[in-house]
Amino acid sequence: MIVLDHRGFDHYDFDAKSFRVMVNGLDTGEYMSTDQSGYKLDFTNGTKYLNLPVTDENRARELEEHAIIGKAGIYDKGPGTANIYLFVQAADHDDTMIHCQVVRIIFKDAENNIVAEF
Repeated sequence: MIVLDHRGFDHYDFDAKSFRVMVNGLDTGEYMSTDQSGYKLDFTNGTKYLNLPVTDENRARELEEHAIIGKAGIYDKGPGTANIYLFVQAADHDDTMIHCQVVRIIFKDAENNIVAEF
């Protein structure tokens, strides 16, 4: 599991019925750098987690309180965490890349309450 300072999600997209997840490295061709040992994390199924689906618009309005204001990373309710649960598939020592499958992402608020998960 990786615990990140709350990267959160962008504002609700009513057409797509989802929130865009603001975690670096999920999109194809991207990776997440680590501070330790210089290894990079490659999320092999990260695109599946780019959008947090919420079909209930009332729930979406509740979650909107936790969305990012602009792109500066300022939050309505203060910082929380994004807990990313991973399954390590392989490690490439030559390329210092760890290939992982995302299993679950849980967003928590500053009081450690679960805000959203998928």
